[in-house]
Amino acid sequence: MRTHTLRIHGIGAGREHQIPGTVILSSIVDFMLHRAKSSKHVQGLVGLRNLGNTCFMNSILQCLSNTKDLRDYCLQNSYRRDLSSKKCNTAIMEEFARLLQAIWTSSANEVVSPSEFKTQIQKYAPRFMGYNQQDAQEFLRFLLDGLHNEVNRVTVKPRPSSQDLDHMPDSEKGKHMWKRYLEREDSRIVELFVGQLKSSLTCTECGYCSTVFDPFWDLSLPIAKSASEVSLVDCMRLFTKEDVLDGDEKPTCCRCKARRRCTKKFTIQKFPKILVLHLKRFSEGRIRSGKLSTFVNFPLKDLDLREFSSESNQSQQCLPIRSEVVMLMFYSTSCLGLHPECKVATIRTCKPAVEYLRLYPSCNIWIGPNWDTPSAQSHLTIFLYYTFNSIVCVWNKQNQHFIQNHCLPYKMTRKGKVLSIGPVVDQWDNTG
Repeated sequence: MRTHTLRIHGIGAGREHQIPGTVILSSIVDFMLHRAKSSKHVQGLVGLRNLGNTCFMNSILQCLSNTKDLRDYCLQNSYRRDLSSKKCNTAIMEEFARLLQAIWTSSANEVVSPSEFKTQIQKYAPRFMGYNQQDAQEFLRFLLDGLHNEVNRVTVKPRPSSQDLDHMPDSEKGKHMWKRYLEREDSRIVELFVGQLKSSLTCTECGYCSTVFDPFWDLSLPIAKSASEVSLVDCMRLFTKEDVLDGDEKPTCCRCKARRRCTKKFTIQKFPKILVLHLKRFSEGRIRSGKLSTFVNFPLKDLDLREFSSESNQSQQCLPIRSEVVMLMFYSTSCLGLHPECKVATIRTCKPAVEYLRLYPSCNIWIGPNWDTPSAQSHLTIFLYYTFNSIVCVWNKQNQHFIQNHCLPYKMTRKGKVLSIGPVVDQWDNTG
């Protein structure tokens, strides 16, 4: 560990003390955070420099920066307790933490460059080398995987177990499989982002049901092709819909010892604290694939996912997931008529008549016909993730450009179908 020499003057002058660099860094960050909190500027609302076409990366970083549990893990240097001296590379976690510290200690008119972070993430995942546009959801998966590997508390992984669990009730089997997973993969990243999916396969001949439990980092939700508008719950229902496996897809029934027609169904055995939902916008056709432009509504708060929980697990998760918007990044001018130069929108509260957004002062905003619906703000989401306290949503622009930077906070008040815009600073609260 790097140390620095500190000479103390006054009582006991002349003595030198070796202080770990992490302590000095923590003290500096604490001081900068305290100074930022005491200033009139809003914390954490700074721009990220676009290093070419890296707006896909910056959008993810802005969202993760506003994810309180992960942010605190970095700003309070808690991650350092999980960095093992035996690990040869911890650069992604350290650069990610430095980047968040820079975001949350910079003044509102500054721009932070993520170049050092990009250098490390592209070493871990070479597909992100260069400055081409990439998929945001794919980047998120690689980033979370890299962060987890570096702060995984398990240094020696146990051998895979061959214990037969088929005799156990599903609830006990799920707990046992989750325990096995944590014996190999245990980190703060897992605690926040990983859930458990239950897959049930039922034979239509004998009725035998086999269950498999797998960890998941996100859920890729299909979108109905025939509908012009669907809700997020509709997508979840389509994902968990019972499918029939017949013909060439027939699996082998463990009881019949033969290939049988079966039904397959997914349910959520364990919800993660942060549920990442990915909307599958591309549909595969016989000749070519196409992009679905279906309008997807989602609630800005009080998302209730109880119907998708495993029956054996419903008693433990009887309350709806309550969510509020932390950050919204708009898709294009076709959604709310946003000016093309509008960079970022961050909603603080979600009320029928008042929203708080971050906009350029020159933005003119028109409201579409569905403004009065509870979820009119959703349109063509690339991915969104829910927590029990927050929801984070990311849109891609019509030219496949992700939106990122910040400006001054503005208050928007609905008057008919037009929003009046006026500056509001004292009512802004971004403490998460």
